[in-house]
Amino acid sequence: MALSGAKVVGFDLDGTLYKNTPEIDNRVRMQIAHKLLNKCVSLDNINSARDFFEKRYAEIQSGTGVLREVGYEDASATMDDCLANADVVNLIEFNPELNEILRGVNSQYVTYILTSSPMNLSLSKLEKIGIADIFDFMFFGDNPIGLSKSKGTAFDYAINQIGFSGEDYIYIGDRLNSDILPAKNKGMSTVAVWKNISEADYYIENIKDIGELIL
Repeated sequence: MALSGAKVVGFDLDGTLYKNTPEIDNRVRMQIAHKLLNKCVSLDNINSARDFFEKRYAEIQSGTGVLREVGYEDASATMDDCLANADVVNLIEFNPELNEILRGVNSQYVTYILTSSPMNLSLSKLEKIGIADIFDFMFFGDNPIGLSKSKGTAFDYAINQIGFSGEDYIYIGDRLNSDILPAKNKGMSTVAVWKNISEADYYIENIKDIGELIL
């Protein structure tokens, strides 16, 4: 298996270590609607912005694409911001099975979190899941400021801080432009979770399946 020689395993947070539910999705979409309203004052109010988003999303099947259409040059980073600022902590559940699996992963690999969410919010989410103390390294959207997952600079920073070459890494995420593509561009093996992304090297239906793939 191509993953057998890996030394480091990294995880995205939002939508990866917990699955998006309809309510989580609704709160994220409301954040997107606010972004649309900021760019398109002609939308008049948040309800109009949400309606606009739902219509365009149904047509192009990409929330990032809708943000790009209205003028956000770094639409992936804008989407990361929406995911980070949606108020979802109270919707995340403790996951003892994932806790046990990730402790097994950590016993065999160097493990890290790489997320665009700010540190305090990310730690709250990780604590809700029950895995805040598992990872060897954690890199957040505000630590250090100015790095981008979609542009790859956050991955460069993680590699420099952890060590090893990109080929020694596995990265698990749920989004093409902020997880799979930038990780692959650094030479990492990639795993898509919850939904199949054809560009990823591997796909797992549930984050709990990561143990079966790499342990």
